[in-house]
Amino acid sequence: MHCAAPRASLFLVLVCLLALAGRARAAAAGEGAPVDATVFFSPDEKKWEQTRRLLEDAVRAYPRLRMATVSLLTDEGQRSRASIAEKWRKKLSGDVTFAMGPFHLENKGDDRQIDRYLMPLLRRVFNPDEGKGRLDADPRAFAVKVFGAKADVEPITAVADAPIRYYRVSANGKAAGFVADAFRVLHCPMCNDTQFLIALGLPEQKILSLEPVRPIERWGRDLEPLETAAFIRKATAPPKAAKDDDADAISGATKTFIMYQDMLDDIQEYIAAHVVPQPADASKK
Repeated sequence: MHCAAPRASLFLVLVCLLALAGRARAAAAGEGAPVDATVFFSPDEKKWEQTRRLLEDAVRAYPRLRMATVSLLTDEGQRSRASIAEKWRKKLSGDVTFAMGPFHLENKGDDRQIDRYLMPLLRRVFNPDEGKGRLDADPRAFAVKVFGAKADVEPITAVADAPIRYYRVSANGKAAGFVADAFRVLHCPMCNDTQFLIALGLPEQKILSLEPVRPIERWGRDLEPLETAAFIRKATAPPKAAKDDDADAISGATKTFIMYQDMLDDIQEYIAAHVVPQPADASKK
């Protein structure tokens, strides 16, 4: 998941996330540390009663969640929300706004962020280790999917527990390309670590396929398949022209997008330098 603040505020976001994670772990351990949140609401909002019941369910599910409700029909409510928006450099204008540190969800018309994302967000806040660690992946099955039924893989990574594990792919007795099982820790207490399988063909090292192993999330909820596909197209677009704002428009997952691009650079550089034979310099002939 992504922390909803611009990159200029990332240090402030990280500090707040670490504090939230610490409070959530303490709460999970029964130490009684509260996690504060504020809900700004308009009683006239057409589905407020439905949202109110969801908020009550959230408090029952996470007893350490200390949630205050403030009416937007009062000057105090408007000033308080404006202050939060200014602090986090966010535009907050929903009929209902949920604010918890750097996390902000809003219901506005048919855009029902609170209804859709509140419980996944809280699950991740109170269980920050849920998205951490390397998952089992099957490079051979992935190679068969990309290169065909007769594809086979041979490990070429010297260190068995390396973050990026490389495999040479052969098909019908000939070199076909490479597969990498790529993993990297994302140093954000509430964010998924990053892990994906990638296949590159020969001789151009063209990216043939990329498949997330750890899901790409928005506020603790997996992206829809079409959104994931759009995210991958942006991350793998040659040249690296896709900007962070492009990724935000798809998923809000700036940190994950940056990590994907950095890992793709590392993979292509490794294969070019260590695996693919470099052509001889014609000037020396």
